[in-house]
Amino acid sequence: MKRIYHSQALEKPEVLLFRSAMPDSRSILEQELHSLGLVPRVVFSADGYQVK
Repeated sequence: MKRIYHSQALEKPEVLLFRSAMPDSRSILEQELHSLGLVPRVVFSADGYQVK
C-alpha cells in the first residue's frame, strides 16, 4: 500500500471503501494508514451508499 500510495496518489483519501470485512486485515490496514499519516474514514462491507 505504501508504494502504491506514494507513487500514484496526489491527494490524501477521505474515505476507503472495502467490499469485504476480513477481521485479520483490519489491524494491518490500521497500522499502514497510521504509518502513512492518513486518517480516512474506513468502511468495511461497503455498498457505496453508506458514506453519503
